Amino acid sequence: MNFHLMPAVKTIRMKDAHKKIRATDLYVSEDIKRYVKKAEEVISGNGHREVSLKICADLSKEAYRIRVSDEGIRISASAPNGAYYALCTLSQLFMLNQGEICHLEIEDAPDMPLRGISDDISRGQISTFQNFKDIIKRMSLVKSHGSEIRITETRRK
Repeated sequence: MNFHLMPAVKTIRMKDAHKKIRATDLYVSEDIKRYVKKAEEVISGNGHREVSLKICADLSKEAYRIRVSDEGIRISASAPNGAYYALCTLSQLFMLNQGEICHLEIEDAPDMPLRGISDDISRGQISTFQNFKDIIKRMSLVKSHGSEIRITETRRK
């Protein structure tokens, strides 16, 4: 299995490399759909195995656990942020492994409270509002965010 996730997760424990779950076999539980607004944009399907949610108060806001077994996939998180990041990790795993993953357990939490990028407009194209929306969406899929967006303008004299 390919585990080259971005960003890398803290812990991955393979439980059974021979047992696999396909992305097409999954459906997202109603609990997750209510808890995470964009859940179906990350994982969608109408299979027979549930991606379920367990609220765990002992995890930090962006931390999560994933358990993949014969029953389906169980995400543990204390806040919608963590549940969303778990779905993003699952999505990456399915993309990296031709739509299937083995039985495993993952634990992850960010190392830094803010993760972001800088858009330097002094050397080329100036980003439009739509460009920024696209950048923010792509950043969220790799579990990157910031508590605020700063747009500054530098004028040459």
